[in-house]
Amino acid sequence: MDSAQTSPRRPSTARGRINVWLLCSTTLTMFWIGPYAHAQPGDNLGQLIAEKGLHHIPACAVCHGENGEGNLSAGYPRLAGMSKAYLFDQMNDYASGARHNRAMQRYSHTLTFLQRKAVAGFYAAKPGLQPSTLSPPSADNPNLVKLMEQGDWSREIPSCFSCHGVNGAGTPLIPAIAQQPAQYVITQMNHWQTDARPVVDGDPMAIIAKHLSTTEIADIARYLAHNGTK
Repeated sequence: MDSAQTSPRRPSTARGRINVWLLCSTTLTMFWIGPYAHAQPGDNLGQLIAEKGLHHIPACAVCHGENGEGNLSAGYPRLAGMSKAYLFDQMNDYASGARHNRAMQRYSHTLTFLQRKAVAGFYAAKPGLQPSTLSPPSADNPNLVKLMEQGDWSREIPSCFSCHGVNGAGTPLIPAIAQQPAQYVITQMNHWQTDARPVVDGDPMAIIAKHLSTTEIADIARYLAHNGTK
C-alpha cells in the first residue's frame, strides 16, 4: 500500500491539548450554570432560593423559618419585613467578608449579585411586625425602660426605639429588633464592640455597643426576644 494512504495523521500534541481544554471548559461551564439556567429574576428567583435552595446552597427557610420569622431557640434572626436595602447590604457584607459568619459568608459569596437582591426582595415583601402587637419594657427594670425609650446621652446612647421604631417594630429604613433571638442580639453587640461588624457613616451602633455594659446588653436582648411572643 502507498505510504501516502496510511492511517490519518493524528493532531499535533498542542492541538490535542487545546481540544481537551475546550471540552473540559465547556463541561465545567455547563455543570456550574445548569442549575441556574432557568432561574431568572422574572421566575421568582428569590422565592426559589429562600424556599428550596439553589444547587449546593440550602434553602434560607431551613434556618430562618418558613416565613422568615427566624428561630428564637436556635439563634437564627428574623428576616421577614426587613428593608430590602438593609437585607441586601448585609448579604453583600457577608459576601465580601466584611461581616463574619461562616455559613452566611459561604452562601452569600456563592450567590450572584442579582440572586442576593432577589432574596432580599422576597423577605422584604413578607409581613413585618406591628407595633400594636408588641409591648414596652416592664417598669420593673427602670434602666432598661430608660435605654429603650429615652437613651442615655451622657454615654452617647440614643434610645433604641428612636431609631428602630415603636417597641422595636422597625421602620421602612431601619430593621426591626423586636423578636430577634437573644443570642443573636448579644453576638451582634459583641461584634460592634470589637469592630468585627462594619458600620456606615451615621450608624451609631458601634458607639452604643461599646458604651453598654454586659448586663445591659443581656437585659435588652432578653426583652427584645420575647416581646410579643407570649
